Amino acid sequence: VHCMAPPAAKPGVKAGVRAGVKAKAGTSTATAGKAVPDARTADETPPPNVPVEGARREQQERSKLVFAEYDADKDGVLSLKEFAAVIKDINEEVGYLNDNEIGLYIKKQHRETGSKADDGLVHESNFAQWHADFVREVDAFVTKEAAKRQAADESRAAERAAAHKSFEGDGVWTCKLDMLQAALDAARDKGRTPLLLDATGAADGFTPLETFYSYSGHQLIELKKYVVEVNMKKSMSVMEARAEMRQKIVLAMKRGYELVFLCSNSAPPFTSQFVEAGSVPLELLDQPQVGAAVGLDGDWKAGFLSKMLTKEDEIMFVHQDFAVAVVSKFGADEYADFLHEELPLEKLQPISVTAHS
Repeated sequence: VHCMAPPAAKPGVKAGVRAGVKAKAGTSTATAGKAVPDARTADETPPPNVPVEGARREQQERSKLVFAEYDADKDGVLSLKEFAAVIKDINEEVGYLNDNEIGLYIKKQHRETGSKADDGLVHESNFAQWHADFVREVDAFVTKEAAKRQAADESRAAERAAAHKSFEGDGVWTCKLDMLQAALDAARDKGRTPLLLDATGAADGFTPLETFYSYSGHQLIELKKYVVEVNMKKSMSVMEARAEMRQKIVLAMKRGYELVFLCSNSAPPFTSQFVEAGSVPLELLDQPQVGAAVGLDGDWKAGFLSKMLTKEDEIMFVHQDFAVAVVSKFGADEYADFLHEELPLEKLQPISVTAHS
């Protein structure tokens, strides 16, 4: 069985804990429907002084309860469909099998457990032994995955701590493209919105940084394009440009995308022309204010977003991964001269981004 990262438990299904296995960390054991005892958590294994026979009897009782729960028609046996439901519901909870594996796994387990003399129906005695083995197998998977997640979290924390040592001070930071996320995190932790000075390629061509963002799935607002459309081609009004930008901002807030203002090699009239409280608020470039609005604990209704978001936007909360960045192709020695009138540079952290080594 190949392991995969456990997905979030889906509402409305029998959770894995109801089938007698322990839930992944952070999962509630409260379920609707018939009462089935929760499985032990990792720290509730029998102490050395508890007889093995007692633990075995407890598992038998758990298996008996699970069998009764999934015997939907109460005929004293489990059909293939009922047997499969036990595995599927556990898999919904812990992500033990991927979509390509679960069908074959169910057939194999049923073939080994069902009665050959009884058209494959699973009797309680056979189920009890299978369920005990299955619980141990899945519990081992859950424990292993939890350890992997903890190791990954610790690794990311160490990388972030190391990055903070690399990105300090109020001047222009320098980072290679492969360290971009660490620099972004460090800037936001410092309370600044990242201003990326794109030094990954020629100023008049498409750069590796722009390529990265174009394939990232984030929401990109190409300010230079809007300047051309509004001021040169006259193909849209300022209000239309703001409305189009607003749609991208709202989508980024809903789905947790990064909102990236692309300035290219120009100094677009961001503050003087495009900023407006109800569509493109300047506070988007104020990291502390953005940080206070995101996540389940954020209160966007008490901040600047209360002037922008409406009931029609259908936003109950701003996704915790929503963040803002600005990208310019001006160099570290010239960006301030060109951008200081249109961007609040005191709220931004300039970061010169270079290509991979």
